[in-house]
Amino acid sequence: MTLIAAQVINGIPIILGDLLLTREQGGDDPNVNCIPTIKRANEHLSPHGEMRVVGLSQKVNIVSRNVCIAWSGAKYQASALIRHLREHWGEGEVSEEEFNECLDGYPKEEINDIHVIAYLYDKGKKSFCFRDNIGGVPFELDGLQNVQLAGSGSGAYLEVVEQYFTGSKAIGEATSLDKVLSKVMGFTSSVLGVQMMSGMGLLEGWGGGFEIAYIHGGRFEKLSEVLCLFWKAQQNESGDTSFSLFQRIVKTTYQNERLVLYVIDWMGEVSEESIFVVDPLFDIDKRAPIVIPDFNYKWIVNVFQVAAPDGSNSYMTRVDRPGSGKAPIRIEIMEDSFKMHFSDEYLKSLFGSDQAASVGGE
Repeated sequence: MTLIAAQVINGIPIILGDLLLTREQGGDDPNVNCIPTIKRANEHLSPHGEMRVVGLSQKVNIVSRNVCIAWSGAKYQASALIRHLREHWGEGEVSEEEFNECLDGYPKEEINDIHVIAYLYDKGKKSFCFRDNIGGVPFELDGLQNVQLAGSGSGAYLEVVEQYFTGSKAIGEATSLDKVLSKVMGFTSSVLGVQMMSGMGLLEGWGGGFEIAYIHGGRFEKLSEVLCLFWKAQQNESGDTSFSLFQRIVKTTYQNERLVLYVIDWMGEVSEESIFVVDPLFDIDKRAPIVIPDFNYKWIVNVFQVAAPDGSNSYMTRVDRPGSGKAPIRIEIMEDSFKMHFSDEYLKSLFGSDQAASVGGE
């Protein structure tokens, strides 16, 4: 159970996928209880049935310079396919002929328990092609072209994308690619925040975090160096709104091809730091130690849960690309605590008025 999606925005292929791995209880399943969005995930699941969280995995794999594959379903089948393609193609350029020949030659019975979306970008032709085994016809949705979906989160994607996708926009030094990426982050970060603050998606077996792959300079890359903050906003009858920082922040980065999520949580008496390392399905060199990420960033995403006076909640996002040398948020790590410092200019741009200059967790 998972969520993968591919779409084309302003001519740019964008592939995204969640991280969560779940299955029915039984056998030698690992006891994985903490995920980036929810600290005690299996305690939330246990009253509702036999499903449990068993880990995290990259559902989006860049198998060569110009080929990216997203998968949902049985991990063992996806692992075999992606390792085969990686070994066959290596890390170089793959032609459209090689792309089709290799996928056509792979035994269909060995991918009968997974859904796959595969994209190839032809740098010479400046065009792309794709293959999938999902069935159905790619469609358009709210400015997205060639939309393809698979996994248990597909319905939520369709419901949420209209609310979050069009309302998200990049602020700051943004290129056309940045604007496209900011729109996608508007969706994925909103879903991340909704799961973190309400648990949405966990019972359906998807979430835990997201990856975003895109074409840049003729090759696939993944979005990295993203700082996510989550806010609760309370509106009163007079129309005034108060804001408080939700007690978790997430920094997403990559070390070689390993996804690293650095989470600070201060819901208890002291702040806790967690590091989640999520590997691709193909073989990589794991001898290099994981370095604790710093809090430098290229992107800032603010997710707001807005509570109306009638008790209903809505969600909004703001995506910032501060630009080289600019750091409107500074995070200071101390023993058993941390402190966040916001520039006055940034706070004014976020809230439209002055707020406290720093927010801390003890």
